[in-house]
Amino acid sequence: MNILSIGNSFSANAHALLPQLLKADGEELLLCNLFIGGCSLELHWNNWRKEEPAYDYESICPAKRS
Repeated sequence: MNILSIGNSFSANAHALLPQLLKADGEELLLCNLFIGGCSLELHWNNWRKEEPAYDYESICPAKRS
């Protein structure tokens, strides 16, 4: 399962919990997060419209279950 989040620190917090939640289901997981700390929805919208490269990027790829 691949998940992309575009958000702020709350999306980063959610990614910290998702691997544990999906582990029980046996899913392979790739989490990617584009974020700006404290960013508002309006700022995300304006960044998208102007194609601003203003985001930090993190990815989490937990080990596959055997």
